[in-house]
Amino acid sequence: MPAPEVSRFERAQPLYARRIRAYAWKHCIALPSTEPQDLEQELVEVLWLACNAYDPNHGATFNTFFWDCAKRRFLDLHKAASRQKRVGDYMRVDLEAESVRQAVAEATEEGSAEEAALANMAVIERFRSGR
Repeated sequence: MPAPEVSRFERAQPLYARRIRAYAWKHCIALPSTEPQDLEQELVEVLWLACNAYDPNHGATFNTFFWDCAKRRFLDLHKAASRQKRVGDYMRVDLEAESVRQAVAEATEEGSAEEAALANMAVIERFRSGR
């Protein structure tokens, strides 16, 4: 009975396991909300995809092809994390601005409409300038 055929991924996984783990632990610092094990799993998925997509006729070695794919995936994850962080910051600033506006409105109830408008403009300018 012939031995079962081993796929590229099954051959590559033990060869790349230590390097994938080291890369994940080294680069997880750049992704603050990501655990090293999550990044490691992403890289194993990239290894599987690279094993299925690799074509030696294109001139690159498998090692080069895999690490280029891994770097692209890491950059995609980094972009997504920074985009999520920015959206969260905008929401936080909007909530803070709204709470300050309410406090200004309560404080200037007895004052004129002009004082309330000036106070609101000061709040808006403060949050636009980031102070």
